[in-house]
Amino acid sequence: MLELWQHAISPINLPFTILLGAVGLYWTLGVLGFLDLDDGHGHADAHVDLHGQVSGDADSLEIGDVHHSGLSGSLMHFLHMGEVPFMVVASILSLFLWVGSMLTNYHFNEGGLLTKAVILLIPVSLVGIVATHFAALPFRKIYQMLEKDYDLHAPIVGSVATVVSGEVSDKFGQVVVESKGAPITLNARIQKGEPLRKGDKALVVEENKENRTFNVVKYEQTEIED
Repeated sequence: MLELWQHAISPINLPFTILLGAVGLYWTLGVLGFLDLDDGHGHADAHVDLHGQVSGDADSLEIGDVHHSGLSGSLMHFLHMGEVPFMVVASILSLFLWVGSMLTNYHFNEGGLLTKAVILLIPVSLVGIVATHFAALPFRKIYQMLEKDYDLHAPIVGSVATVVSGEVSDKFGQVVVESKGAPITLNARIQKGEPLRKGDKALVVEENKENRTFNVVKYEQTEIED
């Protein structure tokens, strides 16, 4: 055990150990109630959104907004982002990266050389991403099953939402619609005009059932004076 700990905190493995520790601490504090597992990207109550995202879609550690564009968009899609909560995917990936770094450096980098560790990081990352893709599949199916049981009587089209991702563009975005129960997180797209920024108000104008998204436009609130 002592050898394992020393290997985990060695300079070549320490970044992944810290990442895994941060993720573990986040979930622990969330379960104990010391953290609010709602940062706008999802909700940690009994909420299941319209796209299979359950509470726990929480990344209030501000690891980063999920942002789809180009190569990064393909990667996020491969990792089921938008279908599986971000923190679930991040947790799985961080675990695989930590295990991969520990094993490869133990067997192929006994001297603990930083340069060699960086080279080994390439196959470790690739394997970790592929492994995460398959490990997240059961979660994706679970959330899709839970979605069928969610009460969809509340009208979505015509509702005013708040942008919670870095932006909403024609490629990616998420918004939250307040409801009588738990807030509902939607995968959103904007078809025309400039992308909406985090915190902007958006009007849900159309549901796209083919790709399970909602089209939104910038919401311009008209003030009515008495």
